[in-house]
Amino acid sequence: MKQYIERTKKINYIASLILAGMVLFIALSTFGINKLLLNPGFHKQLFVKNDLYAQTYHVIKNSMDGFIDGFKKNSPKDYEQHKDIFSMIEKSVTPEMVSSNLDNIREDSFQYFNGKRMFLPDIYLGSFAKYEPENTKEKAGDNKLSVETISKIEKINLSAILLYINRSDITDQFVIIKLIYYILSSSPDFALLVFLFLLLFGILSSRSAKEMLKWIQTVFIFAGVLTLLSGVGLMIYSWLFLPANVKFIAMSLPIRAEVIISYMRDCIINISVYLLVCSAMAAVFSFLMKHLEKRLPSILSRAASDTKAPEPSKKSWRMVLGYTAFVVLFLGLISGMTYKVYAFKSGLDSRDLSTVLDKMKTTNKVTQVISAKNDTIYALQIKLVDAQRGTAVTNTPINITGTSALLKKEFNETVPTDEQGITKFILDEGTFRVSFIQSDFPAGFQIPSPFFIDLKTAGTTIITVNIDKIPEIHKQNWGIAEIEVLDKDNNPVPELQVTIPGLVSAPGNPDSVFSKTNSEGIAVFKLNEGNYAAVFTEADFPKKYQLPSPVSIFITPNTITRYTIRLAEPPPPKPQPKPATPVPRTGTKKRS
Repeated sequence: MKQYIERTKKINYIASLILAGMVLFIALSTFGINKLLLNPGFHKQLFVKNDLYAQTYHVIKNSMDGFIDGFKKNSPKDYEQHKDIFSMIEKSVTPEMVSSNLDNIREDSFQYFNGKRMFLPDIYLGSFAKYEPENTKEKAGDNKLSVETISKIEKINLSAILLYINRSDITDQFVIIKLIYYILSSSPDFALLVFLFLLLFGILSSRSAKEMLKWIQTVFIFAGVLTLLSGVGLMIYSWLFLPANVKFIAMSLPIRAEVIISYMRDCIINISVYLLVCSAMAAVFSFLMKHLEKRLPSILSRAASDTKAPEPSKKSWRMVLGYTAFVVLFLGLISGMTYKVYAFKSGLDSRDLSTVLDKMKTTNKVTQVISAKNDTIYALQIKLVDAQRGTAVTNTPINITGTSALLKKEFNETVPTDEQGITKFILDEGTFRVSFIQSDFPAGFQIPSPFFIDLKTAGTTIITVNIDKIPEIHKQNWGIAEIEVLDKDNNPVPELQVTIPGLVSAPGNPDSVFSKTNSEGIAVFKLNEGNYAAVFTEADFPKKYQLPSPVSIFITPNTITRYTIRLAEPPPPKPQPKPATPVPRTGTKKRS
């Protein structure tokens, strides 16, 4: 029995040692990731170093020129009709505009990821307002109205753009990144609490001070080895394997592969250097523990010779105080870990990230490989299925691009699904990109993100892609409310701010919704179906008008409803009564 207890203690001792080293490694690595990779200032330096501003400007400019040239060749009449709009958009794209938008997107994205911002970044189009189309007096009708309307646009939220082009899958990717960001930002504190708890357990499990120091030394050695291997492994990966793997990412992005490799390599090298520094610090700390372990007998003997042996009563009191301190520390650590778990769960619910975890539990792609009779055939069969009903999604084009591994043959094929929702490609060994065409994708469904498939085995690789319906909150069930503000003479009142207070159901889920009346005295709101109240703010309201009461409005889907408000002048102040003036008394004075 005694031997069994000793063996159990030894197993617990080793297990706590290994676990403490792993937790310490997690705490150090996640702390470095938070301070380096999740820091917008760090990425600002990489933007400048890798010249992403110029690269992005050239990509946007070339794409826009190609689109306009293609539109001019294919639809010359439509191009002439909307020539001013194309010219406005083309001239608005300047290096300064691209640079300012990249900076804004970078900063707002990090605010969105850390929960300080509830919606995706805005794309500012302020230069539209500076554009003055030629011969504006000769323009009339819808073209003039379109130019004036677009010239007043200052910014567009990225959520609205993705929603308009039916790319809610990209929005889902942003939410997944937000979840990963939240997990990484919460990991260092929780891992440190777990490490302190294991450290306390290791101290209690040690039978002597020398064994306790040896336990701490071994923990730091183990954590140092993990950080050293991770740092060296990441460094080797960045120089040997990263260039070969970046080609898959470059297929999905319009930026040159060299720029992507440079950017990713800078990120990896920075975190690698940090891990190598941590491993060196762990080695120094373990060396100090080893030195202290060697000096411990002499220190204890010197302390024993300098102090008298404590009396039995004092010794018992010291033991009671020691155990009390350990109990207090134990309870404090347990309370701290419980609070961290509760705060983490509350953060998931408040940021609406728990639904992402539920969605990640189920996959939307099922892969199966069936051997072919001819061992040189590499076939890919894709089946598109409605995830809710389980029915086939027909007549949907699917695009395959990639290069074969052996023959270096280029593939770029687009084949629609048949009546069973199936399409088939005869390819070769290699890695291929599967994507869907947004313009031809069925309405009402979320278009999946492009993904890669690696064909290594001869035969038919069968992939089932389950697509989901667009959630009700993302559907275009909104309407437009126009609030017209007139004075007592029925003249429009411009520049009045109208606010919709409370939790507003609007596209993009903004924090607040407000609009200002234009030159015609009309404030426009695009809201989801429901009842709302339009309120005027007293701070910005002109003093010459009386502040109106909140106006109840109802939004009907796909309908424009106008509400007219006539402002009244404030009532004149009531005249204040004049103070009574004393009347002099007249008469003769009686004599006594």
